[in-house]
Amino acid sequence: EDSEARIACQTCGRKFAMDRIGKHQAICHKIASKAPRKEFQVQRTYNEGGSGGAVVGVAASPKGKGRGRGRMNMDAGLANRPNPAPVKSNWRAQSEAFRAAIQ
Repeated sequence: EDSEARIACQTCGRKFAMDRIGKHQAICHKIASKAPRKEFQVQRTYNEGGSGGAVVGVAASPKGKGRGRGRMNMDAGLANRPNPAPVKSNWRAQSEAFRAAIQ
């Protein structure tokens, strides 16, 4: 009996209950009549001292990496740096000495 009481929206065709169709159609029509959003600028130039200064660098999102927010292209920055020498540590010997001192 609920399926008979549902009415299709004139804009999107989705079906709603009689008491909700008016509210939905008002919002649906408003959204459908909006202009499409402009495309996000993927590449940005960074200028020294603001927009009038010389171009310092260009930042672009990595291709094929998805649309994750807050992700940075870490591989590009690390590829230009030499690998640092591994730091020698004697944590295992210190741990054994500490355990021996406790007993």
